[in-house]
Amino acid sequence: MNVFYMILVLFPIGFGAAKTLYGVYGAKQYDPVKHADQMENFFVLYTGVEFLGSFMGSLISIVLAETLKTDGVGGDKGEVIASFLNASAITLGLIIFLIGSRRYVNGKAIRELYMKMCRSLFGAALCCGGPSGGCSKPGFEKTKQSKGGHVPDSIVTGMVQVLLLVPIYLLVLPLNIAFTQVIVVNITMAGNLKGYGAFEAPLLVATGLLMIALWAFVIKKFLTPWLTKKNIKLTVAKRFSLGALSLGCGYAIAAIIESQIKRVYEETGEESVSIFYGLFGTFFSGGMAFAFSAMNEVAFTMSPPELKMLGTAVMLFFSQGVPNIIGAVLFKACEPWFKTADGNDIKNIHHYVKGQSTNFTYLMMGFCFFNVVLLLIPKVGRWIENKVDECIANNLSSAGPVGGGDYANSGIKSEEVSGSAVEPE
Repeated sequence: MNVFYMILVLFPIGFGAAKTLYGVYGAKQYDPVKHADQMENFFVLYTGVEFLGSFMGSLISIVLAETLKTDGVGGDKGEVIASFLNASAITLGLIIFLIGSRRYVNGKAIRELYMKMCRSLFGAALCCGGPSGGCSKPGFEKTKQSKGGHVPDSIVTGMVQVLLLVPIYLLVLPLNIAFTQVIVVNITMAGNLKGYGAFEAPLLVATGLLMIALWAFVIKKFLTPWLTKKNIKLTVAKRFSLGALSLGCGYAIAAIIESQIKRVYEETGEESVSIFYGLFGTFFSGGMAFAFSAMNEVAFTMSPPELKMLGTAVMLFFSQGVPNIIGAVLFKACEPWFKTADGNDIKNIHHYVKGQSTNFTYLMMGFCFFNVVLLLIPKVGRWIENKVDECIANNLSSAGPVGGGDYANSGIKSEEVSGSAVEPE
């Protein structure tokens, strides 16, 4: 049990640290105004490469575990060997990175910057510390040096930009909750479909990763050029909503397949529904590439140059960390749906038919379509776009330590970006 808790701590630390690095360093080659289209394409390609790599890793692990199990070594040993293979690959990557470390630019430590941000955050939460030293309403404005505070204006504004990411990612929280539970629905469903050869339940679940990569490459190679030719620009809100719509359709197909499994079993007493039908659901769910690329792009463009890794960390926390926690709580609350009337866990198709797990599929589908409606509200879409434009304008115009460091020599003026600077209250 202690080892299990260590995994729960170590895996998120390593995964989160890596995710905040490579996307940011790759995107820093682009200017947010001059190269806006290239930056959008980069994050689409980044999403495709990320999920293609995840699929390849899953595929190797599944094949290795199944092969060893078939050869009589034992399924458990196969899984252990596959886990050690993943650990070896990560270790090899670390060694390669350390050997080539002199080729990378080391950023400056910004501990003092974070301390000033914490001071501004703490001061903003209090009802004292105003310019006159007396009582004042909570807010970041009073912590600025120009307003009698002790924190440089650019640092306060930069911190507010990072905090603005929170409400944006809360807007897509239902979508992200639904995505964290895709594996629950797919594993439950695929285990009761009729497999063929090596194409069994684990491989069907892994194809969800491949489909996201496939959609990302299609978006970059075909859809984006076509939209550009038609002079159509997909806003951030519309890309979020397309991801939610795609995932919702994937859940709808899963619900249809689940109902057919139960119908066929009740009529024939067999599990005669082909596992290949599950590919339709995973294909549509791959449209999440729209949302994932937009989430990464928003975190990068809204964060000040020196705080882009912090912005990415905020994105990961509210798009993966919080949704996983809420998803786990929801699954626990809905656990009776995954049991028979006698209270038995679903272990075979007979239990599956008697259970109510399809209700959980409908619940997740509802989350997706709710998010589609929410994001298509014009005021919501305009608010997101305005905040993104305002943050880009701040990054270009500010000369402070969290200001336009990356763009100081770009020759771009803040007036070229629509929207005004963020003025925190």
